[in-house]
Amino acid sequence: MSVGSSASRGLLRPPPVVAALAFAKLALLLGCATAYGYHRDELYGLSCARRLAWGYMDHGPLSIAVLYAAGKVYGQTLLSMRVVPALLGTVVVILTARLARRFGAGTPGQGLAALCVVVSPDLLRIDHIHSLRSVEVLAWVATTGLVARALTAPEERATRAWLGAGVGAGLCLLDTLESGVFLAALALGVALTPSRARLRTRAPWLAVGVAAVVASPYLAWERANGWPTWSLFARTLRASVAAATPLRFALAEVTGMLPTSAIVWGVGLGALLGSPRLRTYRALGVPFVVASLVFALTAGTRTELLAPAFPVLFAAGAAVLEPWLTARRWAPPLLAAALVLPSVVTVPLAIPLLSFGKYRRFARALHLAPPLAEETSTPDRFAAMFGWPELVRTVGTVVDGLSAEEAAEAVILASNEGRAGAVDAFGPALGLPPVISGYRSYWLWGTAGASGKVVVAVGGDEALLRAHFRSVEVATVFGHSLAAPDERRVKIYLCREPVAPLDVMWPDFRSDG
Repeated sequence: MSVGSSASRGLLRPPPVVAALAFAKLALLLGCATAYGYHRDELYGLSCARRLAWGYMDHGPLSIAVLYAAGKVYGQTLLSMRVVPALLGTVVVILTARLARRFGAGTPGQGLAALCVVVSPDLLRIDHIHSLRSVEVLAWVATTGLVARALTAPEERATRAWLGAGVGAGLCLLDTLESGVFLAALALGVALTPSRARLRTRAPWLAVGVAAVVASPYLAWERANGWPTWSLFARTLRASVAAATPLRFALAEVTGMLPTSAIVWGVGLGALLGSPRLRTYRALGVPFVVASLVFALTAGTRTELLAPAFPVLFAAGAAVLEPWLTARRWAPPLLAAALVLPSVVTVPLAIPLLSFGKYRRFARALHLAPPLAEETSTPDRFAAMFGWPELVRTVGTVVDGLSAEEAAEAVILASNEGRAGAVDAFGPALGLPPVISGYRSYWLWGTAGASGKVVVAVGGDEALLRAHFRSVEVATVFGHSLAAPDERRVKIYLCREPVAPLDVMWPDFRSDG
């Protein structure tokens, strides 16, 4: 098959092996969709969806709009939240295979690219819960595929592809401004490689304009609100750089994508940057290189930021490896085994396929069990799904102890997004007062008109509370053995007699998390 040949199959008619792999991923994700409980990021997302806007302090509006729409269509349940990212992840499998076809792969190469996506622990984690990344991965892979088409198509078809890429780029920016790193690197790649000849046509510039128009509501919201996302980035950048460990970041990326899949994505990166066969697509390798450097130096341990770049490398690597693999009868089953067999171990560690009791026994068998002193500890990715309803019920007991007059004045002040989101989600059924928080977008949403005369503070800095209230008492302490370490001993305070109105004190409660 020639490089750049157009796909005869549409998105709904992938090769059978690709369809089977996509279905397998969907089945895996739906099979554990309701395991454990809401993730703290999902609770924060639900709170954002209750306050629809064109932007939020730490992300764009797209993923929240998708979450809001899913709730309207399916109802607001844990399953309805997780069906959407599962479907998005399934589409990424198919789009990766189609991109491999554009790079010249036949059915075996497309199957290999799809398999790499399916067994990736990081991509499974991203698509298990509703988060920014599941939308971003799909938008980036689709945008890259359209740019790849534009780089080889005749002018008329190239214009359509460029315009589609512009829409995709705008959607990337509507999801998160961090996508701008990939987009800027892609533009740099086009300018520095043979693809720059395309810049003599108007289509790429039209794509830039389309992207700007699509992303403009988010940018307008940023401007109207004093550029809060940029301010947040500036405030947290120094700490992120100080915490950066590039070698650890690189090792975590290799592990997160499945170490054996580095055979494929490593070949793909090398081919995009240096193989004559993929010379036309040289620009598509630049985003990974640039984003790797940027995120390794600024993202700390947030390795999921680089995840959108890997499906493109899987597609390129599979296309380049296909002739070598098909010429050796032993090679395809050996490589497939190298990808599938480790996933028997890594998949249950990435998504909650097992009950927690079975997971604990599984982890012990792999010598991943915690020390005896931490016998009840839970991996962070799972711990963030435990304890939220129980926390809210505990807050409810504190509120129930207030007099009717105090309950009417009360507001709940939560110290992080998980606690605030949990009260937002489960509090109304218990008749709890409104919740406010200094955490990021919650801080922008303000004090809900509360006077501050009676505040039930869920966690937080006790010294800060005592500096702003003359009366602060610990009402109770909440704990959950399977929750994240910072959620295992949460003090719940009753605060009275504020030194000033709550809206006057509010700037002091801002938290970047």
